[in-house]
Amino acid sequence: MPADQSGARTLSSTKQETVAVSQSPVVTAISATTIVQVLSSLIALGVPVLAPAIAADLGMDPKLIGYYPGILYSAALAICIIGDPLLSLVRPMLRSLVCVLISIVGLALLLGASLPFFILGALMIGLGYGPIVPSTSQILSARTPGKHANLIFSLKQSGAPLGGILAGIIMPFLVGYAGGWKGAIEVVAVGGVLVLLALSPLTPRLDKGVTPLRSAGMLAPIKAVLAVPSLRQLVIMSSSYGGMQLCLGAFLTVYLVHVLNLDFGLAGLVFGVSQAAGMIGRLVWGYVADRFFTPKTLMAFLGFAMAASAFLVAAFSAEWPFWAILVVSAAYGGTAMGWNGVLLAEVARIAPPGETGRVTSGVMSANYAGVIVGPLLFTAIAYVMSTQRAGFILIGIITALSACTSFRVRTSRDEAEIQGSTKF
Repeated sequence: MPADQSGARTLSSTKQETVAVSQSPVVTAISATTIVQVLSSLIALGVPVLAPAIAADLGMDPKLIGYYPGILYSAALAICIIGDPLLSLVRPMLRSLVCVLISIVGLALLLGASLPFFILGALMIGLGYGPIVPSTSQILSARTPGKHANLIFSLKQSGAPLGGILAGIIMPFLVGYAGGWKGAIEVVAVGGVLVLLALSPLTPRLDKGVTPLRSAGMLAPIKAVLAVPSLRQLVIMSSSYGGMQLCLGAFLTVYLVHVLNLDFGLAGLVFGVSQAAGMIGRLVWGYVADRFFTPKTLMAFLGFAMAASAFLVAAFSAEWPFWAILVVSAAYGGTAMGWNGVLLAEVARIAPPGETGRVTSGVMSANYAGVIVGPLLFTAIAYVMSTQRAGFILIGIITALSACTSFRVRTSRDEAEIQGSTKF
């Protein structure tokens, strides 16, 4: 029996197996992968928080910092698409720690205090960031009981917004405490290495029983998802929902300040509420998917809900009461940022035995592509129509259309895929 099947027997429906994974191995896996997710996100999202200080010190136009997300996600996309031969060399937990270390090196490169070092650092952070979700999903898929899969994956994915929240809190504090942005980077880099050292004793245990990826060549993740019709649906959702998610983070505050003339402090409060709602939403939707609805039905609902929220954001005006803006923005964040864990659990369920990491890489490639393209489309339509309202409407329409793919008629091949999946 392949190692992934023997290590993943806990994902079958028998009572004995469900009890087995409800013990400490699952708790250890969730804790370790969530910490990795938080640290990776903290590093990646900490750079934009430091952007004003970095730009002022380097004499750069602050607008140049705006290229950072594009560089980061382009590197993440590239490593997911073509990095299969390299990533297959090590098992998932060790791979996760190595990838975070690569991101820490990228963060440290910013200390070179020049534009070339900034670009190289952003690339390194992206190369380390890209494989984190596939690697941690591979670890969890071998240990997660089916009836809790969506909640467990959602809990792990809550580490991403938590890392962003911590970046917003910790980085400004460290700038003052450590004597500037360079000191802040040094503290985070050293702290990150210490966290990796603390996690390293868990590596043999978490890598045990997980099928190591065997290289299938470059573009293997893309080929893997395209070979399965039901995965192609998730690719479409991952791409469009990812674009929607980044547009929320990139444009909501600017829209509230420049279009609605909202006070900057109040706009920041609205944004913070949307982010908090997203983190809570991940856990709520994970629980709902395990208890009440099929994951794809819930994913379709979330797509329509985030589209409706985007349309309502586009309808904001000075006549709207502040509480209504808060409610809509919370709904926007809770849906546009709350779907990730449910989608990744469904990907792990559908993936062939031993292929969770590779298939997740393919799906995340689409996600990173959406994260890159979505804001570009938003900006383009906003420029053409001379209003950011048009951007929210366009991204809402695209998201709603992708949600409709969930209603594709199920074929006999789809049924065979579902029956052939013994993990969840």
